Amino acid sequence: MAPEGIVYIVDDDEAVRDSLVMLLESRGHRTSSFASAEAFLGAVATPSLPGCLLLDVNMPGTGGLGLLGEIGRIAPRLPVLMITGRGEVAIAVQAMKAGARDFLEKPLDPDTLFALVDQALAASAQAAQAEEERSKAQASLDRLTPRERSVFDRLAEGKTNKQVAAELNISPRTIEIHRAKLMEKLRVTSVSELIGLSARIDSGRKDRL
Repeated sequence: MAPEGIVYIVDDDEAVRDSLVMLLESRGHRTSSFASAEAFLGAVATPSLPGCLLLDVNMPGTGGLGLLGEIGRIAPRLPVLMITGRGEVAIAVQAMKAGARDFLEKPLDPDTLFALVDQALAASAQAAQAEEERSKAQASLDRLTPRERSVFDRLAEGKTNKQVAAELNISPRTIEIHRAKLMEKLRVTSVSELIGLSARIDSGRKDRL
């Protein structure tokens, strides 16, 4: 059974596009193909996750490397597999340095294609799940009062109730009350869970930088 997700295909060669669609759909994958980077960007404002992109390096107009750069801006978690011709390994290496996950060389080997697409979709599914968890964590954090958020930030740094109380110039007992309330709102039962939640949110922020 094919992994969940959509496989986007961008290649100006109609025969290659049709071949990829036929191969992938025969294995149960959903596909969406485009003849140019411009057509892809015009039709897909935000690529679906889980998903991956099969992208030809050499195309008229924006070209594969140009679209790869744009994908890094609009959908940094979308895995990109570059399609190259023989003798274009140097370009493939350049693409991987620019963020591509891997590359396939023409003529395409079906087994290699399936393996790389499966791996890319699995990675995309993990990224989508992590993003969902980060969004839920951020939504929970947004429910805290300003004072609870101040206490949360300091507890997430590993500080004790006494240290937090001293920094905020309030009593340790008041910190205990704020801590109990914020942990209930965040649905965590320990400081270690609280720190883990903070780390997930911070990870999401760094990914978007």
